[in-house]
Amino acid sequence: MRHRGACSVPGPSCGRTLRLLGDAAAAMSSLLPKPQMRGLLTRRLRFHAVGAFVFCFGSALIYKFGVAEPRKRAYTEYYKNHDPPPQIPSLQGDLTTEICLFTEP
Repeated sequence: MRHRGACSVPGPSCGRTLRLLGDAAAAMSSLLPKPQMRGLLTRRLRFHAVGAFVFCFGSALIYKFGVAEPRKRAYTEYYKNHDPPPQIPSLQGDLTTEICLFTEP
């Protein structure tokens, strides 16, 4: 059986606790800032949009200088020293002749 002055929910919502604290409770509540209720979605979207832009730009730079540029250098170096086989020019001539034959009426 509960006593008449006992509170079922402990915490600041209990009237007895507030009576015991008195002016200290009022002083603590005045120190807390009011919560911001407007512009929460806008602020959150702005923060995440900037973060997404920075992440995408960073990823693009990492890919460019970590993958694309070394690949480009490797292909350039390969084709500097590359000597095509001798039959390729003759094959190209044959293909050009066949293409010309097929396109003329």
